[in-house]
Amino acid sequence: GAGERCGGRLPKNKSFAVLHQLRAREAEQPQTEASRSLVCEACAMHLEAMTKAEIPAGSPQPHVSTRAEMKEYIETICRQLNLPNSCIIAMVTYLERLVANDNFELTRLNWQPSVLSGFVVAAKLCFDEPVWNEDFLRALKISNVQVGQISRWEINFLKLISFETNIELSDYASLCFRLQERYLRTRGEKVQFFTFLMNACSAAKAG
Repeated sequence: GAGERCGGRLPKNKSFAVLHQLRAREAEQPQTEASRSLVCEACAMHLEAMTKAEIPAGSPQPHVSTRAEMKEYIETICRQLNLPNSCIIAMVTYLERLVANDNFELTRLNWQPSVLSGFVVAAKLCFDEPVWNEDFLRALKISNVQVGQISRWEINFLKLISFETNIELSDYASLCFRLQERYLRTRGEKVQFFTFLMNACSAAKAG
């Protein structure tokens, strides 16, 4: 098929419930462009640190990707598809699982399809309504990639993370803390862009 429906290849699991909880909290505290920008920049810093600088022998020399390009790429997907910040965190969590696989390295040649695949998986677990891979093509105005290619990237991505799409609330909180620490080390500024998530995690522990 041209696209995969949310709940088709990816059955609802704990991530679905947690993402819905976080989306509800985000709706109570609408994000500003400034807060969204901070989240995207922190995630881009994290992705850049995960990316291997070396270019494999025999590979064509790519345009050197920068943190700014990664940030813009993430922001474009989220803006065009109206994805919540929690979906960004889910995507980065999946990419961490991806690079934990010894058979995969995140490089300057493959970070874009990897990020896109992570978003496809996260979005399908985030919304009740169907999510189509065509939505991502339209959002990014991609003309040289077919829907079938995105579907192949998605299934390869899922295989590399062993179809482990479950994310606990504590996983979100842990990554958010690490992103904030990376931002502090890199920018010298202390930020707290997921206060509601930290509160939710604390409440869950107390319960």
